[in-house]
Amino acid sequence: MPGLGAGTPEEGVPLKVLSLYWGFTPGGVAKYATMIDDVKRYEPIEISHLCIVGRNWHTDDIALSELGADRIEVRYRADPSWLWKVRRAIARRKPDLLLTHGYNGHLVALATGFGARSRVPNVCSYHGPYHPSDPVRRLLEPIFNRFTENFLRRHTLAILSVSGSNKDYLSRRGVTEAKITVIHNGLDDLTPSESAGARLRAEWGVGPHDMVVGTASRLDPNKGVHCLISASARLAPDHPNVKTVIVGAGPYEQALRELATKLGMADRILFAGFRSDVPDCLAAFDVFVLPSFAAPVNRRAVNADLVSLMLADSCSSPWKIGGCSPRISITATRPTAT
Repeated sequence: MPGLGAGTPEEGVPLKVLSLYWGFTPGGVAKYATMIDDVKRYEPIEISHLCIVGRNWHTDDIALSELGADRIEVRYRADPSWLWKVRRAIARRKPDLLLTHGYNGHLVALATGFGARSRVPNVCSYHGPYHPSDPVRRLLEPIFNRFTENFLRRHTLAILSVSGSNKDYLSRRGVTEAKITVIHNGLDDLTPSESAGARLRAEWGVGPHDMVVGTASRLDPNKGVHCLISASARLAPDHPNVKTVIVGAGPYEQALRELATKLGMADRILFAGFRSDVPDCLAAFDVFVLPSFAAPVNRRAVNADLVSLMLADSCSSPWKIGGCSPRISITATRPTAT
């Protein structure tokens, strides 16, 4: 790989890559890590994985196990013991390249490189700007984003962007465009199994005249699923045949269930849990909603017969779906003050 310098392995010797993570929640980063790991099937590359995890963090243990990742456990987020453990791991493994993911992953690479005789070249994946939903964390949003953009400009050999829109964003923020390569999240065949829609609707107790509004998401505040629940409650009095199905799991599930109960929607909203048959679930939906506050949307990932609309601020206004076919896809913009 051009630019690796003195650490470049000899021809015929596999490139040794150490993939670093701070936390490993189910979702995009975990899927991306699995996809990148698959590269070693086609190229002479050895990829190992090292993840810093907390005792009570929501972690995709199955994916970490499948990757064969080593863990460094910390007692709390400010616990600095990870620094020396990561440094020792890098010294022991002697990687030719570090691959980092997410804001904290970049920080780990930067911190472990301080004082080192030679810095290991760094490649980063980029999944978009930091958009916290928590009001307190929102105060840190510009700090996190400026750190990430500065790190990508000054300390990376190359950047793997999950979308073209993210590449354009980084270019506008001063990151050299030649460093950025767009590699979309790999998706399996989205063709549903035969009769999947009817089978799942029966499993969910949906009647033949009911309309199913659904989403598939990690249940995290930033995914905006609470907006979907609020919008469903506003729609319910005038549309009693609408049922909402939420596919996914995460640390926010209990809070979402409590919100549904508070709004009198416990019997109208189904939490389907984590499922591996998402294409089948999509086939069972009449309306697919993506309420995430920050998600670069690759519309080709959604079935071609879905029509894309924009739903603005579903937390404060009811849906406006007039004139649409029954097969529609809705994405939500981030709520703004008016």
